[in-house]
Amino acid sequence: MAQEIDNNFIDQCTNRMNELLSFAKDKGDSNIQLILEAFKQLVLVILASLQTIINSNNELKKENERIRQENEIFQNTFLEIAKDNANKVIEKAQNAKEKFEGHGSEKQPRKKGVDSSSHQRDNQKPREPRPPKTNVQKSTKKVYYLFDKELTEAEAKKLLNTIVTDPTTGKRLKLIKFTQSATKKEFVVNVIDVTYYKAEYQSLDDDEKILAPIAEADFLPKAKIGMSLMSELINMRFMLKSPIYRLVQYLEDLGLKFSKQQLYSYFEICSFMLMPLFERLEEELANANVIGIDETFWSCREKRRKQLEERNKNGMATNQDGDDGGSPPSMRCYIFGMITQNVCLYYFRTTRDTAFAKQKLIEYDVKSNCFVITDAFYKGKFNLDDETLAVLFIHAFCFVHVRRYFCTFYNSAQRDGVVTATIIKHHWEQDVAESKLIMDLISNLFHKFNELQEAYEKDNQIDFEKLKIETLKPLVDEIFEKGEAIWKDIRKLKKNEDPANFTERRDCCDKFYKAIQYLINAKDGLQKFLYSPHGILSNNFTEQKFRELDILRESMIANDTFDGAKAIAIYYTIYKTALLHKINFYDYLMKVFKVLTLHKDQINYEKDKRGTIIGYKDHSIPENIIESLLPWNIEL
Repeated sequence: MAQEIDNNFIDQCTNRMNELLSFAKDKGDSNIQLILEAFKQLVLVILASLQTIINSNNELKKENERIRQENEIFQNTFLEIAKDNANKVIEKAQNAKEKFEGHGSEKQPRKKGVDSSSHQRDNQKPREPRPPKTNVQKSTKKVYYLFDKELTEAEAKKLLNTIVTDPTTGKRLKLIKFTQSATKKEFVVNVIDVTYYKAEYQSLDDDEKILAPIAEADFLPKAKIGMSLMSELINMRFMLKSPIYRLVQYLEDLGLKFSKQQLYSYFEICSFMLMPLFERLEEELANANVIGIDETFWSCREKRRKQLEERNKNGMATNQDGDDGGSPPSMRCYIFGMITQNVCLYYFRTTRDTAFAKQKLIEYDVKSNCFVITDAFYKGKFNLDDETLAVLFIHAFCFVHVRRYFCTFYNSAQRDGVVTATIIKHHWEQDVAESKLIMDLISNLFHKFNELQEAYEKDNQIDFEKLKIETLKPLVDEIFEKGEAIWKDIRKLKKNEDPANFTERRDCCDKFYKAIQYLINAKDGLQKFLYSPHGILSNNFTEQKFRELDILRESMIANDTFDGAKAIAIYYTIYKTALLHKINFYDYLMKVFKVLTLHKDQINYEKDKRGTIIGYKDHSIPENIIESLLPWNIEL
């Protein structure tokens, strides 16, 4: 604007001098003409000098602004570099920690003796026992059972030598005595030493003596721990995420002495007892309309031990830190989750193998129109028969995973709405804008989908699949149109591609590149939800079921054995399925343990030479009994 004003002023002065010269010319006075001409030249020189000064001042202002911006960029860049270096130092420290402890170890400092066996710490001094709480009251109690009815001692004595009728069989029996069966530690607010007495009958027909079973007395027959106490410990481990060592301390506070090894053994045996119920829950996969599949890492020391044994056997390096050039042995394993509308199933695996999940779906013959949703890790022929390539079920990808890629880049590229110096330095501002655009389009898709779901819940006569295609397909098409246009602009040269046929593309951030690449590669799976009446956009309902498991993993560092990790998966299945049906986990365990204990002879266990239970084989419990234990059938 200043430049325009200066030019106008010069033009006005020039025009005025020309008018004066014309006037002098008309008068015929040559002297005046010469004076005016000289004056005109002087004015023009002065004006030109002023203009030069003004221009120089403007240039100086621009140079100062440029220097200020460069200084600001330098400062921001320096801060970014400092942050990046700090993050790299932290990452190196974490990697070094994982080398020492094994991949997948917890983030907090490792503590000796925390939820792990003590076979490698023989030189440690034994920990002094914690003093029990002073307000814990101990007592003893005698319980007499007659046909599942609890009696006092006085009531039991009155019934001796009387004739009673078995309500189940109708058989008349003479009650000859109550035989002491077992003394258990039961958990009823305060710890009570409960001594159980089983009713012993003698048949009046054939003189056969019958010793009535008591579930509480027959539970873990070689152990002193009772059913209610064991149920409470399992409940605490999963509800409160308490590792074993904390449970040992908790029992010490109650004046009870159980070692970690004892509790580990009890937990494993009880998990084997629950296997008949677990197998029945697996069968629900066949009835599912929607199945969400995901996995999380888990740590198990047995995997590292086996790797070290294998290396030693083959004469390879056995350095646990990998400092001798070999990679350190890893504890990293996985727990897979398969979530339906009725059950939450979890499985422990030593590797992250999608073939296992596929085999489970095939084993339980999922419906061909079942909508299985995962992330893009489950790609390729996951839903195809290996031999015939026939489609076994509908396999779709989750839109939340796509949006997460863009969110990761967008959050790292800006702070409070202002792009970082790194983005400015590399001219990646367009990446940020396009990432925000894709995120907004996906968010709008979710918003419209939720509206359709609400409409369908109010009127389930609506053709939901047709409604999705009419309303949501244009939104999905727009997402991929934008994504494909960006992909054409940023695609990089492939390994086997001829550089001569490749056109140079625009430079972009690697995180943004991976986000667009994920979107394009997952295109077919992301559109599957449109063409299924059960199709949904996200696998969030599955991921949410993993959160408590992640907390438990952080609290306990690692399992010592594969069997211990498998037990975690079985318990977590029962726990999350009970919560899914809004059932109190402790009450549910008590009921299940009571019924399964009464049928313990129909469960076939794997045992060692000493008769100790070390595994589960199969069972012959009647189907109606197992059906009665399902969370949606059980009566508490």
